[in-house]
Amino acid sequence: MENNGDLLRDFFLCEQNIRNLVGKLAKETYEKDENDAKSIKMWVIENREKVFFYQKSNVQVEGNLHDGNMPFTIGIQTKWQKEMVCHGHESGVFVDVMFETNNK
Repeated sequence: MENNGDLLRDFFLCEQNIRNLVGKLAKETYEKDENDAKSIKMWVIENREKVFFYQKSNVQVEGNLHDGNMPFTIGIQTKWQKEMVCHGHESGVFVDVMFETNNK
């Protein structure tokens, strides 16, 4: 598309531009606080319908989270996953999905 014969810069987005936009959207949507642990706790409160398990530990975290300092355990389910529970034995369904992982 042209604007009075001139090409608009919006038609020349590269892959990095898209990644930057996705990152910005994710940050605006999910990052509630500078502290990751606080941000997660705030997200859990706002999205109770998606969280089936959340437990804080006594670990105090300053800054970013990593494998060695997780201050919580969280379980998240989609609406579909929650609906599948009624199909399991004693209310449990276990699914192992290996989507297109075998060699053909």
